Amino acid sequence: MFLVLGLVTVIFGPARTTAANGDVTVTGAATATFAQGAVLGSVALKTLEVGTGVFIGPDGAANGVYSAVLTGRSLLGQSQQITIDGLSWTGHAAVRRIMTSS
Repeated sequence: MFLVLGLVTVIFGPARTTAANGDVTVTGAATATFAQGAVLGSVALKTLEVGTGVFIGPDGAANGVYSAVLTGRSLLGQSQQITIDGLSWTGHAAVRRIMTSS
């Protein structure tokens, strides 16, 4: 399994507000369970937790953070956590409540 995470965040949902100056605020969080056989390097993946919070200006500039935590077990059976944190610099919020940031 090839896993790329953190390059682009896409959020669908109601957690969006628009300020008087046209800025859009988007927050989101999710958890997931990997199917058996999912691996990253030597870690057999079990779960994924993601969260993001982004302010997007009318010009497409964004200011926000995202975080992902993958949990699983090593080849020796020890519990492992892989944490990915990042910043959002650009974004776009569509009328249909779909937001992208990177």
